[in-house]
Amino acid sequence: MILQVADDSQTTISTSVGSGGVERVAFDNADVVSRLFYFRVSYFEVLGCVDYGVEMTTQPGCNQDDMISNLGCFDGTILNGSFPQGQPINLVLQPSANDFFEYRALPPLATLNVTIEFDHDVADLDLSGSRLTQAGCSLLEASASTTDVETISVFNDTGVPIDVNIEAAWSGSAVGAPCTTYSFVYDVQPGSSPCVPDDAFESNDHACDAAPLSIGVYSDLRVGDGVPDIFEVLVPGDSIGTFAVDYDPTMGDVELALYEGSFDCGLLTPVGSSASGTGYEEVFVNRVGLPSRLVYVEVLYPTSDGGCTSYDLTIGEGNPNSIGERICVGEPNSTGLSSQVAGLGSINVADNAVILACSGLPPQTFGYFFNSRGYGFVANPAGSSGNICIAGGGSGRYVGPGEIQNSGQGSDVFLSVDLSATPNSSSGFVSVAPGETWYLQYWHRDASPAGATSNFSGAIRVRFL
Repeated sequence: MILQVADDSQTTISTSVGSGGVERVAFDNADVVSRLFYFRVSYFEVLGCVDYGVEMTTQPGCNQDDMISNLGCFDGTILNGSFPQGQPINLVLQPSANDFFEYRALPPLATLNVTIEFDHDVADLDLSGSRLTQAGCSLLEASASTTDVETISVFNDTGVPIDVNIEAAWSGSAVGAPCTTYSFVYDVQPGSSPCVPDDAFESNDHACDAAPLSIGVYSDLRVGDGVPDIFEVLVPGDSIGTFAVDYDPTMGDVELALYEGSFDCGLLTPVGSSASGTGYEEVFVNRVGLPSRLVYVEVLYPTSDGGCTSYDLTIGEGNPNSIGERICVGEPNSTGLSSQVAGLGSINVADNAVILACSGLPPQTFGYFFNSRGYGFVANPAGSSGNICIAGGGSGRYVGPGEIQNSGQGSDVFLSVDLSATPNSSSGFVSVAPGETWYLQYWHRDASPAGATSNFSGAIRVRFL
């Protein structure tokens, strides 16, 4: 006898000719829709008739799912943002073609839970989770039972965000199935921060959730064991981005690191770090002669004691031709632009060689420089058109003989200052000491459509050595 199978175009696709009393054909429907097939049984003896029986069986198809390229440690389908947590995904798995998935930047103290469900009578599947690095995958958790469900929970106890690779693996099939279907579901449970209450930027524990900041001073931030703070800052082209933290080392250590990276919070490249344990850490990125660049600032509490500490973060914009860095931008004055303070000379106290400059002033306007030991923002004081950025305490005005300025026909003023006789509102004059940070700004008269007014320049921060 002859057994043949033809498709819906009458094209023969399989034939069986034998003499053992059994003819068998097998074929696949590779389409995503149902198709009509024809069976033809022929008796090739010249005369006579014969009885026969037909048995037909079907098995699930093995069409690939939408994640056909997730076949290796570095080719995992990225879960973040693509597949909602808690919602099952229906997939297909074949022998020798395991499925791989990737969860990027699992935060410190967070747990990634993954479950797959399948029909164990058709095929047995295993599940594993590994840490993904540039060197490959290192196993963290695995589940290989003989039930219809496999579950793993990957806990990040490293203190830094990690990438996790998930593998759904074919273990075997007692019935010889060519493939099986299964459902995949995941969720992430965040860890609890040791800082209670935390600051307003939480949760900014990894690059994917970095808090965007601009130049300025951000006070009383909090960072805890195993839960870093990460911020993203766009450093303008042709400038120097400066980043500093002030903290009390007796209350806990703080470390500072700076990275460059992609906008999709992928792999980050270290560009600087500071871990002195002295109460002050500073790093910078030089973009002079280069375009703008997005950087990530990481503040760490490196002590594994479950603790938490406070710190102040300063983000400044420096210039290779001046000292200090800009930490505040002034409001536009009557010229249509804002004025800006700069420091010239040396940051070494022993040199006592500092000149203060202010540019962008309206012509023929009086004004004076003033200082402070801290950052503090006051909007439009006494009806001014500008803002004070350095109202942080202990201010002093340079209004002694020859110190009050006038811009004349130009837009710039300059003042040479004596670091051993720095004006201070509480004690008259003080000497600047190495390791101290001073803030400087300029007040000046101005005009507006409503009449005479005043304004303030932007402000700078200078840390002396």
